[in-house]
Amino acid sequence: MLLLNTLPDHRRALDPADAAMLGIIGAEAVERVLAWRKASTPTPLLSLPGMARELDVGAIHVKDEASRLGLGSFKALGGGYAVIQLVLEEASMRLGRTVELDELREPQVRAIAAQMTFGCATDGNHGRSVAQPKVICEAIVRA
Repeated sequence: MLLLNTLPDHRRALDPADAAMLGIIGAEAVERVLAWRKASTPTPLLSLPGMARELDVGAIHVKDEASRLGLGSFKALGGGYAVIQLVLEEASMRLGRTVELDELREPQVRAIAAQMTFGCATDGNHGRSVAQPKVICEAIVRA
């Protein structure tokens, strides 16, 4: 079944900030954070030959995210990325300069991260994702 988008803003250009975040530069920023967290280990692709035959296509592959950060979901990446970004933004604001990802272990940034608290209204995948970088930040603060 195909459902057409009938909302009035359909096909409207993205806000420039959203376009930047969803574009190549935004993707590269996410990739740097994931590599720093060692979360960018490729997930395995599973072949679904039976479904491919049934749909009369050459091949179907799906990513198996069951081992992603021990949380079992690709959704585990978004919340953690957001928390790390918030720490970097807060540190940049307080220090009056741009704080880069590789500075998360610096004493000044660690002290700022130690004062931050994050909350989430769910204990599902997203909530667990938000909590996961807290463990990383706590480890940074103790390092």
